[in-house]
Amino acid sequence: MGRVFQTGVERVLFLFLNDFIEQFPMFNLGVPIKRAHTPHIEPLPPDRHTAADYLRQFDLLVLNFISRGNFVILPRLWNNSEVHRWFVNKDPNLITAILDITDSELKEDLLQSLMDSLGSNKHVLPEVCICFLSLLAEQESPHFQDLFLFFANMLLHYHQFMNPNESDLNDVLMPASLSDDKIIKHMARRTLKLFCKK
Repeated sequence: MGRVFQTGVERVLFLFLNDFIEQFPMFNLGVPIKRAHTPHIEPLPPDRHTAADYLRQFDLLVLNFISRGNFVILPRLWNNSEVHRWFVNKDPNLITAILDITDSELKEDLLQSLMDSLGSNKHVLPEVCICFLSLLAEQESPHFQDLFLFFANMLLHYHQFMNPNESDLNDVLMPASLSDDKIIKHMARRTLKLFCKK
């Protein structure tokens, strides 16, 4: 169960995610690989939204990518029993399921596939990354550092294709740049330096 975000961060998340969901045309019912249906995604209500809500939204986003054939799971990965069991039988919880995989090489392959798939849709990356950098900078979860670094790396890797709003990015990354976690702090400052003039 997620906790409610603090004022400011939750506002950035709400605006970005709702704008993204309302404008992006792929959010319809789909038939993803080995799944019956992808649930339709609706904007979150403004009064009550938690970290778990946003992770659920991201799961649905990724399942929509999968349903449109934009997320390629290589045959050698799909034939792995751990991947097959995770993808077929679990409720959507894609990103945390990947991070729960114990095989480090397999985990790396799946994260790279996800990054490549999202990277092929570069026009949505700033909104997606900023949303989840916000979430992960604030969220206390077993994988928050891994996830924060994943999305920060997305921004850094594809920065030449992006033009994120500097004010919004500042709002997201400034708190993270003051984190007690040295890795989070370093990545936040590196991203700020790359995108923000001030």
